[in-house]
Amino acid sequence: MAAQWAILIALTALLVGGLELLRLPAALMLGSLAAAAALTVADVEVRVPPRLFLGAQAIVGCLIARVILPSTMKEMAHDWPTFLGGVLSVIVVTPPSAGCSPACAFFPERPRYGAPSPARRPL
Repeated sequence: MAAQWAILIALTALLVGGLELLRLPAALMLGSLAAAAALTVADVEVRVPPRLFLGAQAIVGCLIARVILPSTMKEMAHDWPTFLGGVLSVIVVTPPSAGCSPACAFFPERPRYGAPSPARRPL
């Protein structure tokens, strides 16, 4: 497990550094996302403890909520059917192999967060 984390951290540092050199906005987020996606495509599994995963989601949610302006909320309220449709479509199409999403409330037979996916193998 330590090897997977080392690979993820090294690849993330490399990608974030490159994106920072290019002065791209959100380099930290995009580099981390690209590194995780690359490891997923390479079939490398990095296990994250469930509490850490939920904590990270909470932090990201707070960071997003912090920058939402009242004018954004007004626009969202105006277009609420579009936003609701987007959320529901993601819940419906989330594949079971992605782990349990909010769809667990509707599809309890799906695996829970942190459960190993049969499609991935550890290093």
